[in-house]
Amino acid sequence: MRGVRLGGASHAESQTLSIHRYSASRDENEPEIVNYLREKCNVKIYRLAKPLDLIVQMRDGTLILMEIKMPGKRHTPAQVRFLESWCAKPAPIFTVHSIEEAEAVIQAMEDAMPEDISDCYEQAQQ
Repeated sequence: MRGVRLGGASHAESQTLSIHRYSASRDENEPEIVNYLREKCNVKIYRLAKPLDLIVQMRDGTLILMEIKMPGKRHTPAQVRFLESWCAKPAPIFTVHSIEEAEAVIQAMEDAMPEDISDCYEQAQQ
């Protein structure tokens, strides 16, 4: 196993860390959902390793976080802690299991946004 020895310990005392310590586990349905969102919904996707799967940039620039799960799978304990601590104001979080659910999220977000987002900023400053 290739790795890196930590600290100034002797060879016998050293710990070895592999650069392949954690394998990124992606849900099987993620590629098809990501491809659909990029191609059909015309949004930008940034894949994450943790704590969730995706940052999605809507056409108007709004950001949402998205976790993709296979049907029947649950959030990990780390994801539950993150979800419990996250304030939805910077970016809402959605968990989806299918293309249809992902598309419904995108559509709902677009429907909730005014056509000219600058009006929201002007109203908020008044």
